[in-house]
Amino acid sequence: MNNQIKIIEELLLNSIPSIKTLIFAGWVLRLNAGYTYRANCICPLQYDSESEFSKKLKECEKIFELNAIPPIVKVTDLMPKELRDILLASGYAKINGLVSFK
Repeated sequence: MNNQIKIIEELLLNSIPSIKTLIFAGWVLRLNAGYTYRANCICPLQYDSESEFSKKLKECEKIFELNAIPPIVKVTDLMPKELRDILLASGYAKINGLVSFK
């Protein structure tokens, strides 16, 4: 099941283009001037320890800030609960169960 979710997520990432896409340590950062979650988001596809997750998140937030885009994290069922808790503790809010805004 987890492999199916990952495949679907990868297909969805390819289905909606973004002006700029960066790969950062197993995460996909999508930066677009328009308003759409999927084209303006941080997509963690690989999960590390909680401390590594927090470090990567801070770096991604800096990149989004430099591009004047509010950070949005794409949350899927693949993301461990502990990492979802880090997002909430970092000031992110859950929107429609899939996306977290800061």
